[in-house]
Amino acid sequence: MTSTTPTTSTTERLRREWTGFRRVGRLVAMAVAALAVVALGLLQAYGNHASCDGPCPAEPTGPDGSLVNDRFSFLNRGMGPEGSITVRLTSMTGTITYPPPHHDRIVSGLVPWAKAGIIVKDGVRPGSSYAALMVTGGHGVRMQYDYRHDIAGSGGGVAEGAPRWLRLTRSGDTVTGHESADGTTWTEVGAVRLPGLPGTVRVGLFAASPGDLTLRRTGLGGATEQVRWTQAGGTFDRIALRGAATGGWSDDGVGERNRTDWEKDHLASGAMERGGAITVTGAGDIGPKGAEDGARPVESTLGGLIPALLVVLVVSARFAVAGHRTGPADGTPLTRSRGGPGSPCCARTRPHSCTSR
Repeated sequence: MTSTTPTTSTTERLRREWTGFRRVGRLVAMAVAALAVVALGLLQAYGNHASCDGPCPAEPTGPDGSLVNDRFSFLNRGMGPEGSITVRLTSMTGTITYPPPHHDRIVSGLVPWAKAGIIVKDGVRPGSSYAALMVTGGHGVRMQYDYRHDIAGSGGGVAEGAPRWLRLTRSGDTVTGHESADGTTWTEVGAVRLPGLPGTVRVGLFAASPGDLTLRRTGLGGATEQVRWTQAGGTFDRIALRGAATGGWSDDGVGERNRTDWEKDHLASGAMERGGAITVTGAGDIGPKGAEDGARPVESTLGGLIPALLVVLVVSARFAVAGHRTGPADGTPLTRSRGGPGSPCCARTRPHSCTSR
């Protein structure tokens, strides 16, 4: 028997596949898969929340109304409209708890954005306006202000025999930061304006260290979060304050502090004077709300990705099997012509080439 098979263009094949795919049942299944990504991600985020003794405090907002991190140790006192603070930072140390891969040890060290330095701030309320000059764990000297602005100074950190001198000068709404290696030759890091700064601000020494977020990769492109709590401390001497308001020094925590077992049982965050020097130890961060310090990263919104992919695979497999079972989308059966001289086969070919079966 000889027969001819009609050719089908690529466009026609695509049209048939699309016609078959857009059936109501398959579209509903795909919509369920998309909703699974969102719903399971939200469920995971809802299950990861902090608990508080009593009502949880509202998340702080910065001067522009955006959510911010504002938690650190602050040894401070009042300063008027004109004044300055100068210090020498002689050392900087830190603690990192439960580092990867086993998360079963406590080690000494500084995370890259651990910070210690001096700050001018509109009170101790979380989210209030500020300008700070600091040395960081891995990004050198920085001048930061109002949570979203950062100016880089010189590189490097603090080493034994190589201290850093820091100075902040206030003139009305303008705060200027300088750094020095010897306390004699000064280099300006930046000058910033803080609109609406009150006549009396709080000025002093601070320390903070954000939580270090590690993403551990798992199968099928997933990841689990491992957050390491950290703490940093800076030791200061040669403290000189000009333009101080009445009142003495106050050891305050901006935001919560000394709530962890480490702070309660080993090393409390706060200020301590010893041998003419002051060490300020703190945890937390000052900056925009982000992935560090326990915020949820983008990967958390993909918590339902793997279940959704399973739905897509099942739908695809059923679609492929159904396509082989039912044939073309127009319902024409895929059969081979059989018969005698009056059959369609014989109408298109030579009569003697058709045989009855």
